[in-house]
Amino acid sequence: MELTALTLIEDIIKFVSITSNNSDWSFEKQKDNLPRLIRLQQIEVLVIVFIPELSGLKDIKTKIENIINGEFIERRPISYYNELLLDMEKTIKKAEPSWKKKNGWESSDLRHNFIDLLNFKILMNKLLQYNSGIMEISYPYLYSYVGTKDVIKKIGKIGSNKFDPFLSLVIDPQSSIYTIDELVKEHNYPNEDLSEIDIDWM
Repeated sequence: MELTALTLIEDIIKFVSITSNNSDWSFEKQKDNLPRLIRLQQIEVLVIVFIPELSGLKDIKTKIENIINGEFIERRPISYYNELLLDMEKTIKKAEPSWKKKNGWESSDLRHNFIDLLNFKILMNKLLQYNSGIMEISYPYLYSYVGTKDVIKKIGKIGSNKFDPFLSLVIDPQSSIYTIDELVKEHNYPNEDLSEIDIDWM
């Protein structure tokens, strides 16, 4: 299995969705919840690998908040993103009506776009999983289920991962790829089977 910047993004989204109270985003608070503890440990390693600028922060909660809020972007020179910014300009030029660039890019501009599209991805994920918890349903409740299922299916075809390349490149413009074996050897990455552990903890 290959791990990329998108892995970090999706792991954070997953952890935050199951641990909504940010005061619980710590190894100490999750020491008695093995699935969440392992997820936090995996996030910690991925942060070290993909956003070394955050290594000096004191705790994992601060690191996660820093990523969600895009603060890490302003720890990097804007030139770090030259190639990505050019791609963004090409997309904007194709838009209707056409727009002309007046000023140079600033870190805050990229940060705004990152936050906006990360929040959009989170909303899309919630929408696409709207009916996922339904195991069985009786006839009187089928109307709403069928209606929403059809809409969700159409949205899924459009592409729930449309902005994943952008989000990944903001995290890691080099598009680095690591294997689990590499991260286990070099950073003690937890390699437990979370799907099995999740079942045991249900």
